[in-house]
Amino acid sequence: MKNKLIKTISFAVTAIMLCFAMAGCNQQESSSENKETTTATEGTTSSADLKKSTDISALHSYDENGDALAGAWKITGGEGEQYKSFIYLFDGKGSASLIVDNMGYMGKYTADDTKFACQLMYGINGKYTYKKEDKTITLTNTETYKTTTLEKCESFSILPKPDREINTDEKLLGAWASENGEYYYFGADGVMYHNQFSTIYNYASYITSDGKIKSRYVMSEEVDEEFEYQINEEDVLTIDGYEYKRISADELK
Repeated sequence: MKNKLIKTISFAVTAIMLCFAMAGCNQQESSSENKETTTATEGTTSSADLKKSTDISALHSYDENGDALAGAWKITGGEGEQYKSFIYLFDGKGSASLIVDNMGYMGKYTADDTKFACQLMYGINGKYTYKKEDKTITLTNTETYKTTTLEKCESFSILPKPDREINTDEKLLGAWASENGEYYYFGADGVMYHNQFSTIYNYASYITSDGKIKSRYVMSEEVDEEFEYQINEEDVLTIDGYEYKRISADELK
């Protein structure tokens, strides 16, 4: 999986630099129609329960009752204005994401009543003081004294739009994890989720055909990927030679 990760990071960093002029916050609210949770029966969880649909958009969202930075934000002025196409997601509990279309880059942040610190590759890096007024935040860098204005997004979704006929393998449905912390989720709605070692994640539409997973997502431009897969009698998934065991969707990161 190491080569695949390096390839993804290399492509992503290059593509990020091409999307400065793109619109940033015109995304629609994600659907939560198919929220279902798996339930344990007498200490065990059946394979059927593990394949139930879950709301994967909630994996990277925010708590309205969290800290003052909780929300999805875009830069509207000042330092970092060239990154206005990006979404900066703060979950209200210390986890941050820099989001470009269907791709997210994970980080951490800290915030109290007046101070904020975060490292997110582009746009918001360093230590700041801040002032919040309704749905606007003004950050002041404690070293350069330059300011950055953030505006809260009214609606936000990282999920891909359906773009083709759904064709999924029933055996593949549900959540999977490798021993070293890589996660997949395949939904019956033709949407998949992939988290690479809690550093990068993406959501994609997918279809299965002839032992292959064909995914499609947007990261400033449309990206198509194809992976060979198989599931053995022990219910172990192999993707391009790497093994993943079935888990509950509650264990996804």
